[in-house]
Amino acid sequence: MKNLDKIKKLQWKELTQRDHVPPLPVLYKLMTSSDPEISYKIYGFSIPWIGVWDNDRVGFYGEEKQLKKASNWLINEFTKPVLRKKHLQKLINLSFEARSFAKKEIKSNAHYFKKLTELQGRGFILGMVTWFIEDLYNEAKKILEKYNEKLFAEGYIIDQALAEVVDHGQITDYIKKQNAIDKLAKRWSKTKMNSNVFKSEVNNFLEKYGWIGYDYTGPLMSFNEVVDYIKQYKPKKKEKKKNRGIFEICNFSRKEKNIFSTLATIAFMKDLRNSSDDFIHYHLDLLLKSVAKELKVDSYNLRFLWPKEFEDLLTTFKNPKLYSSKEAQLAYMNGPEDSLFIRGKKAKEFFNMLKKRNISDNKKEIKGMIAWSGKITGKVKIVGSYRDMKKVEKGDVLVSPMTSPRIINAMHKASAIITDEGGLTCHAAIISRELKKPCIVGTKNATEVLKDGDLVEVDANKGVVKILKKYGN
Repeated sequence: MKNLDKIKKLQWKELTQRDHVPPLPVLYKLMTSSDPEISYKIYGFSIPWIGVWDNDRVGFYGEEKQLKKASNWLINEFTKPVLRKKHLQKLINLSFEARSFAKKEIKSNAHYFKKLTELQGRGFILGMVTWFIEDLYNEAKKILEKYNEKLFAEGYIIDQALAEVVDHGQITDYIKKQNAIDKLAKRWSKTKMNSNVFKSEVNNFLEKYGWIGYDYTGPLMSFNEVVDYIKQYKPKKKEKKKNRGIFEICNFSRKEKNIFSTLATIAFMKDLRNSSDDFIHYHLDLLLKSVAKELKVDSYNLRFLWPKEFEDLLTTFKNPKLYSSKEAQLAYMNGPEDSLFIRGKKAKEFFNMLKKRNISDNKKEIKGMIAWSGKITGKVKIVGSYRDMKKVEKGDVLVSPMTSPRIINAMHKASAIITDEGGLTCHAAIISRELKKPCIVGTKNATEVLKDGDLVEVDANKGVVKILKKYGN
């Protein structure tokens, strides 16, 4: 394939690898963000993307030069308070527009699907700065290290201080859900949970918050999950309030404060974009299930169609050829006039090549940001979604692409937490600080390198995970 040979020659930077993320909802995101007509209006250029699927695992890659250009442009924009505020407002407005549109009557037509996924894609572009903040975090940490003596005297360690200064302080959908389920747990944890009042309160909670944490394929949070959470609930211990806050202790310059403010805004944008994606994915799934019911096929398999195939299906309503999560697929997008979609052996070979390129230098050691310090040794349990959390036993090291309130019970059992994605205000970081458990976030490759049963040393004093013994060796 001539086009594939050309694509191979480009330098591709891996952004993430994840399980249980089918092509269809993702591809519209990438198509929108690679479309010059749309992306140029936001930051003046487009980025070529690749998504590769094999065995229910996906890798996302961006062309390295354009990613670097995007990183420089976005960080420059966000460190200017006025521009940062405008950018945030655009995402807030877009999130509101997407949610309002999603609530409309769901119709089995291409217009509804294309409009909703285009709104989602524009949100992806606006929130893309979250991929490029590692240098800003390092700069923030260096700032705090200058004040280490003062902070230590007041009872702070650097990790705690960094988390506090970049905390956006907003009540996000995820925090609302956590507060609501904690309120339920406090009320019912010592009471029989079989009354009609209890059932009514849980159902009201699920109606309001059940979609939060839906991710790409759901399902909605269930009644039994809420009951399990309440059964294992332990009231949070009130932390002793420190005499003075960090901004009182440290005489930060205006420039230093601006770095913290930039990171806090980006953290809020990430939460906003993720919860909007949860809402959109839930409503897209309602459409897929409606189409699947009419065609008498499995809705999950519809998610492995290419966009054009699905749009044709919504027009003709003829049974399409369906594909499974086991079949390798590759999508390259650089605008409407430059794209490539292939399945089978060539796609699998390309994915293996990309994985070798991106992991060969960092497979021996896994590094990330420290969300909470500590050092432990334990066996790995990969939690790709809430379905996997039952395999986590007390003392295991929980490894996940990113955590959510859905897997909170597993986080309580784990001795340490490691994630591929996230920063110091992500769900894993917040919960690990509450539980006082070693936590390393934003490793990029933990779920790819580690396997269930591997014995690892989690050194969250240095932000490093070492493999002591591979499972089966």
